[in-house]
Amino acid sequence: MPRDADFDAFAYAFPAAVLALAGIRSRGHRASSIAAKAQSRALDLVFRSRVRGAPFVYLEVQDRGDVEVERSALLKLAIVCDRENLWRSARAVIVYATDASRRTARSADVGYEGERTLTFTPRRIVLSRIEPESLLARGGPFLGLLPLVGRGDVSARAPSWFAQLLNDPSLSPSRREVLKDFFDRFLRRRTRGRLNVEAPVFLEKMKGVQELVARGEARGEARGQARGRRDQRVASVLAVLEARFARVPRSVRNAVTSATDRQLDAALLAAATVETPAEVERVLAPRARRSGSRRSKP
Repeated sequence: MPRDADFDAFAYAFPAAVLALAGIRSRGHRASSIAAKAQSRALDLVFRSRVRGAPFVYLEVQDRGDVEVERSALLKLAIVCDRENLWRSARAVIVYATDASRRTARSADVGYEGERTLTFTPRRIVLSRIEPESLLARGGPFLGLLPLVGRGDVSARAPSWFAQLLNDPSLSPSRREVLKDFFDRFLRRRTRGRLNVEAPVFLEKMKGVQELVARGEARGEARGQARGRRDQRVASVLAVLEARFARVPRSVRNAVTSATDRQLDAALLAAATVETPAEVERVLAPRARRSGSRRSKP
C-alpha cells in the first residue's frame, strides 16, 4: 500500500485514472486537499469538478491497517457535506490494499438491534483484486499503478510492466517521466525496499525482456515483410510465444490475430514474461474484476 503522500500525489497528477479505478467517470475533476475538521493538520483528498451535475468525491486510503477508516471517513464526509451543502452530490471512495485490510475495517453503519438508522456504502477499491492485465490493456497513466495491484510477488513481472511504460505511445515525454517516478515509488513500497527500477537485478531482467522482444520483432518482420506493420506485430508476439513455449493454443493465436495495435504492444511485452501462453490471452481480453471497485456490503 502506498503512503498517503505518494497516492495523493498520483491523484493530483492523474485524477481521471484514480476515479476510474472506482468506476467513476471523470468530468473534468481535479484533486485537491481539504481539512475536514477545523484546526486539523490532517488533509483529506477530494475531487471536484466545475461541470454541472458532476459529483464531489471524497477519497480515503487505508494506511497501516487502520480499523476505523470507514468510521473516520463517514464523520469527515458528513462535516464537509454540512459545511458546503453537498449532501445530495457527494460520493465516497475508500482504497484498501488487500482483502484482509478490508475485512478488518469496522462498519460505520448506525442502528440498534438489527434496525439500520444509517448505512454507509462507499465505493471500495481493493487493490489486490484488480488484475494487472486490466491496467495493461488501458495503458497510459494506469501503467504507473501496476506495482500496487494483483496478488503475490510482483518482482518477476515488474520489469516487463516498466518496459511497457517506457514504450507506451500514448504518453508524452513529460508524463512518462512522472509515471516512471511513481512506478518506482510504488514498487519500492510493494517490495519493502527490495526492488527498484535502478537495481541491477531489475535492469538485468528488463534487458532480458527487451532482448527477447527484439528477437521476436526480428522474426515477425522476417515473416511478415509483405503484409504490413500490423501483421508483423502479430507475428512478433507469436514468435516470442513459440520460442518460449513451443506450442501456442489456437485460442491464444486467435486472440493475438484479432487484437488491436495497442493490445499487440502490451501482448509483445507480456509474451516475454508470462508463465503460460493463456496469460497473454488475458492481457488481450482482460476481465476486470468488478469486486475491486464495486460497492460491497459491510
